[in-house]
Amino acid sequence: MLISSRSLLHVLSCSFALVMLSACGTKEEPKTDANSESPPNNELIPKYEPPPVTAPEGSMDAAIAKLMAKAELPDENITVQHVLIAFQDAQRATVTRTKEEAKKLTEKIWTEARSGVNFKDLMQMHSNDSGGGEYPMTKAGRGQMVAGFGNVGFRLKVDEIGVAPYHSADSPFGWHIIKRVK
Repeated sequence: MLISSRSLLHVLSCSFALVMLSACGTKEEPKTDANSESPPNNELIPKYEPPPVTAPEGSMDAAIAKLMAKAELPDENITVQHVLIAFQDAQRATVTRTKEEAKKLTEKIWTEARSGVNFKDLMQMHSNDSGGGEYPMTKAGRGQMVAGFGNVGFRLKVDEIGVAPYHSADSPFGWHIIKRVK
């Protein structure tokens, strides 16, 4: 009996399709010994890998802009801690670092604070504030502090950290890294 090449190709294609279809939906269950303590190896379920813990991303300047775009919170009374980073041309400064060095140091401390380094330790190691570094503030009495200090403090939630950047009118003593504690 002669089979045309076209018929042979059709038979082979159908046979291949049947073989493939018969394999679908069948899965051999893993064999486990009744006395075995290890669970069956299930390769279909991917193993969960938690993401690595990393320091917060983003530049300090971007974080400042994002914070200042938020509305102030309605809280009337807050308490903040801060690290003041002064520089040689800032008001009341007794340090010799340049403005550029002060900004770089502020970025370093801000990153450390946001990464979980103890804020009180950062205050003790780096702050140029002679007043202790922790201040209660009220919205009514916020004029007793530089404007940048209150502008940041009243936008932060408890345990958040922000920066009041140096500004000759709003933050004339340097950069303030601020953490709201109450």
